[in-house]
Amino acid sequence: LLAARVLSRRGLAKIPPSSDTEDVLEQHLRAVIVGMALREGAGVLGAVWGAMVGSL
Repeated sequence: LLAARVLSRRGLAKIPPSSDTEDVLEQHLRAVIVGMALREGAGVLGAVWGAMVGSL
């Protein structure tokens, strides 16, 4: 999943912003990717915390 994200970022970086709409679209995509990453990170932290509390 992480590799796919990096590849998609590299793919986005290769596209030259030729118009305002493309620029806005790219910003939106990046915001979505960051949001997904944050949600995944929170889920992982929650799982680790749950495992720690459960083992006490």
